[in-house]
Amino acid sequence: MQQFGGIQTLYEDREKKGITIKFNPEAATEIETYMTGLEGMINAYQENQEIVKGLHEVKIKANSLLISHASEEDIIKGIREMTTITGPDGKKMNIASFAKTKTEHLQDADVFKERTLKRLNQTIQNTIALMQWKQSEELGNFINELKGLDQSVSGQEIDKSIRDVMKSGGFKVYQSVKEDYLKEWLRPFQQELGKPIEALTQAELQDAMKHMKIVMKQRLNEGNLVIYPDSDKMKDYNMQDHDMVNGHEMTFWLNNPLIDEFVTFTQAVLTRFTFMLDKQFLVFRFRSEPYLYLIGFSNESFLNAEKGEDSSLVVSPHIKAIVQGKDKAFRELNNTNFPSVGMYIDVLKDTIKPFLIALAEKIEFEFSDDFKKHFRM
Repeated sequence: MQQFGGIQTLYEDREKKGITIKFNPEAATEIETYMTGLEGMINAYQENQEIVKGLHEVKIKANSLLISHASEEDIIKGIREMTTITGPDGKKMNIASFAKTKTEHLQDADVFKERTLKRLNQTIQNTIALMQWKQSEELGNFINELKGLDQSVSGQEIDKSIRDVMKSGGFKVYQSVKEDYLKEWLRPFQQELGKPIEALTQAELQDAMKHMKIVMKQRLNEGNLVIYPDSDKMKDYNMQDHDMVNGHEMTFWLNNPLIDEFVTFTQAVLTRFTFMLDKQFLVFRFRSEPYLYLIGFSNESFLNAEKGEDSSLVVSPHIKAIVQGKDKAFRELNNTNFPSVGMYIDVLKDTIKPFLIALAEKIEFEFSDDFKKHFRM
């Protein structure tokens, strides 16, 4: 398992492989209200294709924000703004009024207890995820403290117990390890920071994160593999998942470990070059070749994102190779002109392989031997 912020990669028992995003129960409840209201409007106006098309665009933007590394507060604020409409009289109304679940139900004692337990279990999961990155006896004890809380009592009593545990030394260790993880994220950019990462204050850490956006843009244009300057013009190619190189096509990948590694790699790329994940996808090109390479999450993936019972959302990635012909028109490499699926897959592998190698080098990602063998690297 790898986790950063609210995104973790754990893909067992799923047909589709992708990044899983989880929120604290309170945030998940409010987000669900807005998203349910959005679905309600889509259903209410399903016979008006223009309105439905516009609502789908809002949904895609909202889902894109959900997988960002922004704070839950900023995510909620952004989705609230996206889902608020202004009537002819200037009166504003959020489309959450179309939601089937009303916020009044949150006052129910059983619902409050359920939310509190979810918050407790989320903290346990976050701590376990940090333990995968850094083994710590104190973190282990903190996990045991949380797991040892009596979950049979009322929600208010559980909430008080959680607050008491949060005053312990284990919680301070938890916060410290999270800060260390952030510093490790910044470490590849240490030269640009001009100051040792360990010497950064909290305020300087936040400023460093903002500065990294500029640095990342520079990194994207270093070497032979560079970012395509007009990537926004490629958005039509990101409407649908690639038919083979995605997070669920076993015909191409053959087994789950290879898909898992592809998902982890895609997440690593987007995390490295779009820290706030303000882009669904990136488009790269080699300076001397006609191919473009699109990597990220398609509109289709956002619209069909799988929702779990634990407030999670799974979004599956893909890669597309796009070639520019002599007529300057762009065409996606697809199976149309291939006599067999086997030949199509072979061509896909040969076409994508140099891109994977160069991009992995950019982010210092080491593919497994099995992954290299699959692509004949």
